[in-house]
Amino acid sequence: MRRHVFLRLVNDIPNVNPYFRQTTDATGNLGFSPHQKLMSAIRMLAYASSVDQIDESMRMSKSTSIENLGEFCRTIVHTYKDEYL
Repeated sequence: MRRHVFLRLVNDIPNVNPYFRQTTDATGNLGFSPHQKLMSAIRMLAYASSVDQIDESMRMSKSTSIENLGEFCRTIVHTYKDEYL
């Protein structure tokens, strides 16, 4: 049985790139979850969403959205290039 693509990404990517693991900041507040980071990047790619739209819908700053998208793209290529490219 094939797993849902999003769930496969959520399970695979944090193991490859620690950027996609949920961490806490110095005050003990949780950062974005892997689900939120992946959804933000996928939404930007799939719907050509601007960073302003991501900021409004996911409350993720513009600089974080751009950094997140770059990390996502690099990680996808690194992780799946041998299998799919």
